[in-house]
Amino acid sequence: MIKVRGLQRWRLVVLFGLGLFCMSLTLLLVASTSPRRIEAWQLTWLGGLDVLTAFAVAIIGILIYAKARNRVGNSERQISYRLATALPVTMLLAMWVFANRIMWWDVLLPGLAWRTYVVLQTLPAAIAVWKPQDSDAKNERQ
Repeated sequence: MIKVRGLQRWRLVVLFGLGLFCMSLTLLLVASTSPRRIEAWQLTWLGGLDVLTAFAVAIIGILIYAKARNRVGNSERQISYRLATALPVTMLLAMWVFANRIMWWDVLLPGLAWRTYVVLQTLPAAIAVWKPQDSDAKNERQ
């Protein structure tokens, strides 16, 4: 059995959250480019999976934020700021390039909005969890 220490465990949580986020983004893109619109309150397996994934992404984000809220420093904020300035431009450029494939803008835009919010709120804490600190190195050696 593999023994996972504290820092490595939280790195796995960050990776798991990233995987869930990518899955959630994929479901959003499938829903917004689908040729057939799903009617309101119609239950589908894709919609159910999207709701469960969104809930899991939010919970993982809250856990990461709670774990590292006191560890976030200027370097983590600077990295997050760089991404926060590049991400919206990249998203707008991608929407412009693929505008002819997007069928349901009312699905895509709110979905991108909350996903972007979660990423930008969680990113500094995720970076802080990922980067080892002096106290982590001492704990790992003991």
